[in-house]
Amino acid sequence: MSMKKLIAAENIAAVLLKKPGALEKDGIRLFTARTTEEIFSIHSREQCDLIIADLDMPGPDVASVFRLIRNDRRLRYVSLIAVCKNSRSDIERCGRCGANAFVTQPLTYKKLMSTAHVFLEISAREPLRELIKVSVDLPDSNNFFFAESRNISATGLLLRTDRALEKGAPVRCTFFLQYPVTLEGKVVRVAGAAPDSYEYGIRFHDIGPELTAEIVEFIKNRKPAQKTAVS
Repeated sequence: MSMKKLIAAENIAAVLLKKPGALEKDGIRLFTARTTEEIFSIHSREQCDLIIADLDMPGPDVASVFRLIRNDRRLRYVSLIAVCKNSRSDIERCGRCGANAFVTQPLTYKKLMSTAHVFLEISAREPLRELIKVSVDLPDSNNFFFAESRNISATGLLLRTDRALEKGAPVRCTFFLQYPVTLEGKVVRVAGAAPDSYEYGIRFHDIGPELTAEIVEFIKNRKPAQKTAVS
């Protein structure tokens, strides 16, 4: 199993390290950052899966660093969580900083990881009872095609198509929850291949907390499919 990479602000990392060995057991490699500059530097080097920043940590404000990450085509494919005081003004700041979700203080390991697990996909995706149809647009080639998926999470989906795609290719996926949803992402892994069929792991970027919650609720409302072969 490949390790998931998590960057956490120093005070947040201290909470996560209160359970020795727990992160390693979940397949998570932790990087500690003292400042927002260090967050950006570590992510630029490691291209991590999740960043948990303290809204008031030293360095340039979190919103500006998150914006730099989102505007960088190489770095944008990461989930962002902001930690703040449990006050209306700080929660409103979190809503404006570009994070996918926020967690309020006081912090506990369970409180942090219950949110982090959603974005790190530690638990396997539940297969959906029904296929969802996905329209896929390739921004770099002005081309689109239709695909299908049984597996979706708050951070991405497993796409089945007869089109050959390269790892790292940017994609724009449109599918229906109760209304059409369009999300940008990229191919992060080739999950498998069969004659005239390919499977790709797609990772979304820049998903807001409201849409994240809706996708999680959508998954909960779909009963898992029995493990049978899909033709």
